Amino acid sequence: MAKFKHPKEGLTLDEIQIEVNRITDVENKQGFFYFLTNYVFVEHPKGYAFMGNEIFNWQRMAASIFLGTRYVISKKRRQVGFSTLVGSYCLWRALFFESQIINVVSLKLNATLY
Repeated sequence: MAKFKHPKEGLTLDEIQIEVNRITDVENKQGFFYFLTNYVFVEHPKGYAFMGNEIFNWQRMAASIFLGTRYVISKKRRQVGFSTLVGSYCLWRALFFESQIINVVSLKLNATLY
């Protein structure tokens, strides 16, 4: 597979600061959506899938719940992109906010394996 080139590669320091400000915008609840639609790519056998093109309305609603609620318990189906959404949210919190404790729990061991 060819080396993937991110569209935001080669930014100046000022442009990077603007990106970080957009990504960490918590007041308007837009930071995570910006991160998800501009920086999350999913590896696929045919190439990389860009999350910005593939985000569904239910994913937007779930992300809004993540942003507005301290604890989230969810029952989900397999193969709908929920794990990608949760993983992206956890990564966003871990990268851009201090002192984050992130726990992801599964009832069955085989549900945690790919």
